[in-house]
Amino acid sequence: MAPKGGEPPFIYYPEIRQGPPVPYRNEDQSIPAFRGTPLVIGAALIHSVGFVQSYFWRNAGFGIIRDIPDLDQYSARYDPTVIPVQSAESGLTAGASLPAPTARRRGDAGYYTSADYHALYKSGELTPTAVVESLIPLLRRDTQPTGKHSIAFLDCQIERARAAAAASTERYKNGQPLGPMDGIPVAVKDEVHMEGYRRTLGTKMDFTGSVTGTSWCVKKWEEAGAIIVGKTTMHELGLDTTNNNPNYGTPRNPHSPNYYCGGSSGGSGYAVSSGLVPIALGADGGGSIRIPSSFCGVWGLKPSHGRVSGSPTVSLASTVGVYGPIASNIDDLALAYRIMATPAPTAEDPQSALFPSPLSTLALHHPRKGQDKTIGIVRDWIDRAEPAVRSVFDRALAYYRSQNYTVIDITIPYLPEANAPTC
Repeated sequence: MAPKGGEPPFIYYPEIRQGPPVPYRNEDQSIPAFRGTPLVIGAALIHSVGFVQSYFWRNAGFGIIRDIPDLDQYSARYDPTVIPVQSAESGLTAGASLPAPTARRRGDAGYYTSADYHALYKSGELTPTAVVESLIPLLRRDTQPTGKHSIAFLDCQIERARAAAAASTERYKNGQPLGPMDGIPVAVKDEVHMEGYRRTLGTKMDFTGSVTGTSWCVKKWEEAGAIIVGKTTMHELGLDTTNNNPNYGTPRNPHSPNYYCGGSSGGSGYAVSSGLVPIALGADGGGSIRIPSSFCGVWGLKPSHGRVSGSPTVSLASTVGVYGPIASNIDDLALAYRIMATPAPTAEDPQSALFPSPLSTLALHHPRKGQDKTIGIVRDWIDRAEPAVRSVFDRALAYYRSQNYTVIDITIPYLPEANAPTC
C-alpha cells in the first residue's frame, strides 16, 4: 500500500486511520526515591510482598495501556516493520562504492576516527597489528591485574583478533585494503552471537545455545575487514538503562566517573567514549543505544525496525528491539550502518532480504526533487523539554527548514500513556 499516489508502495504499510481526539495529559509522577539502607529494605519488601508490588506497578503506570477503551477498535500490531518496494524507476539496484569517511581527529581531546586509522595504515605509519597489540592488555579480564578498561568487556578472543589484524596488515602492505573499515577496531555488545564467544546477556548464564556462527550484522563488519577486539558488557538481559551489572562490574562514565554510562549498551558506549574504538555494536528497544550514546557524548543510531539483521540471533524484544551502531563521529556512524544493514539472504532472514541495500546509489536515499519533505511535531511533547534541550532541538528544526522541509503540527493520541510502560 502506498501512503500517497505516485510514491513507491510499501510492504506492511498500515491502514491510515484517524486516532481518537483525546487531550494531551502528561502529569509528573510522584515516585519515592530510596538510597542506602532504605533502598535495601524497600527492595526486599517489593520482592516479597504482593500488594507493595501492585502499588508500585500502578503508580508507575505500567498497566495503563490495557485500561484505554478506545484501543479495542484497532487491531494490535506487534511488528512495526515497513519496507519500501524497489521500483524499476528508482534505480535502487544501481550500486555505489562505499564512501570513505573524511572526519579526522580534532585537537588532543578529540576521538580517533576510522579516517585516522585508514590514513595511518595506508601511509605505513601504523598497522592493524600494532593497534590490536596495544588494545589487548587494556581489555583483558583474565590477567592479574586486569586490564585498565576490562570492566567494560566480557571477553577478548585474543588469537582471533590477532589473526584478523595480521590479515588486514598484509592487505595494507600489498596496497589492497578491503575498504574504509578494513583494520578498524570495533567492539560488540554481548547480545548477539559471535563465533568463539559466549552469549551471556549480562548474566552468569550461557545463552549461546546451539548457534555456532556470528550474527549477520557483525559478520558484515568482519567481511569489511573490521577487527572485533572483544564483547562488551550490558545491563542484565537489557532490562534497564543504567548498565549497573553486579556480575561483571559496572563501567563508569569516561567523562564523569561518578555517573553511569547508561544502558543497556553501556559497555559499547564506554568503549567508544573512552577512545578505545571508534565504532561499537549496540542494541536498542527502549533507548539502549540512544541513552549510553547521549550520556557518554558519542553518536548512536536506532535503525528502522527490521533494517539490520542479527540472524541467527533471536531478538530479546521483537516488537521494539533493533541492532545499531555507536560511533565517535557521524561519519563512522554512517559507515558502520551502511555495512551492517546489508540485507541478509532470504534463507537466513526473509524480512531483511526485502530491504534495499544501503550501499545503493547514495543520492537515492535523499528526497527526490519535487518530492514533499515534511516533518511532524507534537508540540505538547516538545514543550516539556528543558530549555537547553529545546534550544538544540529548535536549531535542528531550523536547519531542516533551510533544506526546504515543511514543519507541521501533529497529534499522537495516548503518547504519555504509551511512554509510561516503555521508557
